[in-house]
Amino acid sequence: MIEVHKTAINAPQFQGDGSTLKNIGSAALSPLVQQVAQVSLTAANLIAMKTTPVSVLPAPGAGKVLIVDAISFQFKHGATQFTGGGAVTFVYHGTAVTPHTGNVAASVINAAADDLQYLGPNTSAAIDLQSAINTGLDITNATAAFATGNGAAIVTVWYSVVTLG
Repeated sequence: MIEVHKTAINAPQFQGDGSTLKNIGSAALSPLVQQVAQVSLTAANLIAMKTTPVSVLPAPGAGKVLIVDAISFQFKHGATQFTGGGAVTFVYHGTAVTPHTGNVAASVINAAADDLQYLGPNTSAAIDLQSAINTGLDITNATAAFATGNGAAIVTVWYSVVTLG
């Protein structure tokens, strides 16, 4: 089971009159408010993500697109090292469109040590997001599946949801 935790940075915590605390869902936030989601990946998720990409962010809804600002990938090694595998990347569901620069090398997941990787926004070229409208974000590795191993990972994504006109 994948566990997703979503929070908003600088989100209002009180009602307009300041009297009572009010929960505000991400759909009610201004697109100017950066949101954060955190997803825990099990060893089974890491091993299977070549053939079964893992959803990190759900589709935002019709006429909306996810704008990813940054991603962190925290690897927590286990007693048994992973073998095989390929570079880990994030793509808009069902596409090859990546919202970030670089990838997480397979050697990070095959290591016998914890690691923390940062994937910044793609600054090398414009990203054509037409195919990413109402599309979630997945984590995958396209070249080879990981084998064995019992480590885990925590993915944190900083993003905004933009409603198209």
